[in-house]
Amino acid sequence: MKKKVLMGALIMFAMMLSTMHPIAALEPLTVNLTGATENQVTFTLEKGDQTTVNFVNQTDQTMNLVANNTMVKNGNLSRGPVADQDLSEGKDLSPHETLPVHFSYGNPTGTGSTTITMSYKAATIKQYQTSQSEDNPVVITASGTYEGGGGPSYDYFALQLTQPSYVKVTMEGEASIIDNYSAGHLESATDRKSIDTRAKAGKYILQIAKPQERLAEYKLHVSLTPISYGQLVIEPAHISINQKTNVKVKLVGADPIVHLSYVNHKEASGQEHTFKVDGSTLFVGKKTIPVTYGDELAGYEEKELSLMVVTGKPALSLDNFTAVTNSISYSGNFPAGGCYKVMLYKNKKWQKVKDLRVETGAGSLLFKKQFTIKGLKANTKYRVRLDPYTKVDGKTFNGKSSAVFTISTGLKSAPPIKSIKISKVKFKKGYRTNTWVKGYWFGNTYYPGYYIRIPDRTRFTVTVTLKKKLKGTKGLVINGKKVSGRSKTFKRTMLVEGNIKGKKYDIVVSSYKDHNYGGLSKGAKRKVTIK
Repeated sequence: MKKKVLMGALIMFAMMLSTMHPIAALEPLTVNLTGATENQVTFTLEKGDQTTVNFVNQTDQTMNLVANNTMVKNGNLSRGPVADQDLSEGKDLSPHETLPVHFSYGNPTGTGSTTITMSYKAATIKQYQTSQSEDNPVVITASGTYEGGGGPSYDYFALQLTQPSYVKVTMEGEASIIDNYSAGHLESATDRKSIDTRAKAGKYILQIAKPQERLAEYKLHVSLTPISYGQLVIEPAHISINQKTNVKVKLVGADPIVHLSYVNHKEASGQEHTFKVDGSTLFVGKKTIPVTYGDELAGYEEKELSLMVVTGKPALSLDNFTAVTNSISYSGNFPAGGCYKVMLYKNKKWQKVKDLRVETGAGSLLFKKQFTIKGLKANTKYRVRLDPYTKVDGKTFNGKSSAVFTISTGLKSAPPIKSIKISKVKFKKGYRTNTWVKGYWFGNTYYPGYYIRIPDRTRFTVTVTLKKKLKGTKGLVINGKKVSGRSKTFKRTMLVEGNIKGKKYDIVVSSYKDHNYGGLSKGAKRKVTIK
């Protein structure tokens, strides 16, 4: 049995080898460049073949080579051969330099062959100039004559633009400008005597055709002036987290032809664009505003502007403050990533007592945060505010301060209790309702359904009598509930779960100074019998 399996594996391996096409390196092709020329070279690749076309500059001058490939596929090919270099935009060859271009079959699963025709142009670079500043444009004046020889005669000028530029070329004499030497060409006028256009940064080659019938001199004038793309400005540069406003992006100092194309992923036009921003929908920090601007001929640029979203004026509420004998606390929602200085007016000046930093989390714009100012005097009024700020990239942006809140701490002493009486005690037996909660699965655990049950409850009235009236208070807090009044007697009804009739129960009493933030005094605790 093992021999049969082994034999089958060998047969399958032999069949795989028979279908594989070995990689074959064909003889390289050599193209000698001895001057300005325009020609082509053709070759065919079978499956697995590789070859190299060597371009050799045989001259003592720099030459520029432009080449484009066309392919004819024979057979079932999803894609053709692959070249390791793209020469469609041109490439410079130093004197006597060899430039190899490697081709491989490029289709491991297809069958058939491909015939490749490589069309190329080569020219000796006569003059090479670079675009300069707007205040000092490049000006070229060149001349030449037909040397004779019975064939076409050309001169070539390579212009390197380091930035988008205005290009003006004029021709004096009987020569003409041919503008299609390479893919990035400059379009000449109908009479082929001038060029007046805008161009992207890059390399451009002017091909000058000289008349053959007689000796003729020409003069070429070239002027290259950079296009001013100006400066992108965003106004305002920062907004508050709770601010809804218009933000403007504009180009300052740009040439009239330069315009905005996209701002913050929306189409734009002209040199100014306004869009609405709602700070409440953003995180505190830096927001990136992508901008595309430029000119259709000279090209477009992409930049990212920074809009700083800073912590705005805090919208605090007096209800969220809590004051006791020796401290003031605040608990509320703050924008994610916000920073605040907790300020206390003390000794006739504002002083920072805490630095509040709010967490940042994905998907959540608000976070609940609490701060407490400790070490305060009892029965004393304090003024509190929050000063927002934001730090982005080492810079600090200060926001508007919150409203000022005047808060009083509670009395130092607990209320002087004369008596606590319990009355109207009533026990209520619990019962099952007819409301059914369905069972459910959570993971691999099943939680069965049930009827909602009302528990046993004890209802009673508490009457607290003080020894004297309390000055500066609004009433008492009895077991967590405010009972307003300025007399010596306070009542409240309580409902406690369970049957506590006849049992001892804690009653806690403190005074308060404000209906919103409390201003609680120390508490007095008494055990009473519920009867």
